Amino acid sequence: MERSADSQPRVHPPDGGKAAWIFLASVSVMLQLTWGFTISFGAFREYYFNQSMFSRNQTIAVIGVVSTGVIQVMCPFLVHFLSGRAQLRKPLLYTGTAIVVAASIGAGFAHTPTQLIMTQGVLYGVGSGLIFAPNMSLIDEWFVKRRSLAYGIYFACSSISAAIIPPVLRIFLGRYSAKATLVGWGIFVGVVLSIALLGVRPRLPPSSKMTAAGTREMNEKFNPLSGQVSYGFLRTPLFWLVIVSNVLQALSQYLPSVYIPSFATEVTGTSPEKAAVLLTIYNVASAVCQPFIGIVADKQGVLYPLLVTTLIPAIAVLAVWGFATSYGLLALVCILFGGLSGGYVVLRNRFATAIVGNSEHPNEELIVSGLIMFIRGIATIASGFIGAAVASAGEDMGLDKGSYGAGKWLPLLLTVGILAGASSIGGLGFIGKSRHSGVYRPEASTSEDTA
Repeated sequence: MERSADSQPRVHPPDGGKAAWIFLASVSVMLQLTWGFTISFGAFREYYFNQSMFSRNQTIAVIGVVSTGVIQVMCPFLVHFLSGRAQLRKPLLYTGTAIVVAASIGAGFAHTPTQLIMTQGVLYGVGSGLIFAPNMSLIDEWFVKRRSLAYGIYFACSSISAAIIPPVLRIFLGRYSAKATLVGWGIFVGVVLSIALLGVRPRLPPSSKMTAAGTREMNEKFNPLSGQVSYGFLRTPLFWLVIVSNVLQALSQYLPSVYIPSFATEVTGTSPEKAAVLLTIYNVASAVCQPFIGIVADKQGVLYPLLVTTLIPAIAVLAVWGFATSYGLLALVCILFGGLSGGYVVLRNRFATAIVGNSEHPNEELIVSGLIMFIRGIATIASGFIGAAVASAGEDMGLDKGSYGAGKWLPLLLTVGILAGASSIGGLGFIGKSRHSGVYRPEASTSEDTA
């Protein structure tokens, strides 16, 4: 840790500078190989369902969303655990890296759907969560006023990775096997994550190396985990509107990326390799939109970004995907749904700020943000089972390429479209409010609310 002239540990300024951007680049690379891999599962689903020993088994569709959901469910608990234990962030990152490598290699030797779900799904999600939570804690430390922009760039990088990974994986799956592909991926991930770890460092000095007065001053000025925590926000309508919105959006968000490659091969006759390119289009659109959604949320508030990221994706599914019989229309769905629905995730911190009432109480914001992510993670996991259920129901209807939703895909399309549109309900809490307004002020809370 660098030191200033008075021998106190140096505190880098937030929101910019060489050190901040090197850090953000490093954690973004790590997200690409963890979260980015989990949202690339559509390529695996198409291969597993049509060309492997797991052929026609709808259960395998839950693998990708289970991984993504586990990351989100774990994160709030890990961030809370790391409060006051900043020295444990690096050990968690190393542990997570080892688990991700083991999960990928282990999935290569899976012989049953359950084994595949436990390795490529649950275990890969656990390892990714052990990487994601410390890095999210560090991002909140490095970026304050430009936090939505930082998260926009961060999640955009996972989308860039998810744009590249599916077609590459589909080539390897076609030429070799799932076992060779997963083992090779595990080795590759281990090497790259180890290199990226070199650029991950905290902005704040370890409190153990500071004087007691310096620690108190530093915590009061910089530490987002210091201070009392009030739970008065649980009584506000805005909090519950945001929770409902997040649940509905999470139930719909990941299903198109899981099923669109299979829809393309069945309905349009597209080759598996070309179908995987749809995921590239899907995630490139998301990567482009996420930083812009973050910038708009920082400058104008969350109402318009929330409506854009929920209503337009719903229209894309119900009005475009339902009639899609060509590759071009599916590509349009990927652009509209993937780009805008993917931007919803960068709004979480602005949701938290609005619920708390201002940005001067980051400890409350952290609790709110954590609750949103936890509940969203459960919904994400549930979406996999909902998707599998409605896809199975559609199988009984048979494939009818001339009808809306191609017959068997109708239940899935209606489920995704209705859930995405209904998630706009969160906008009711922001109508008429400025970007700095809030409904809950911690200063007004009673002593009974304080923990």
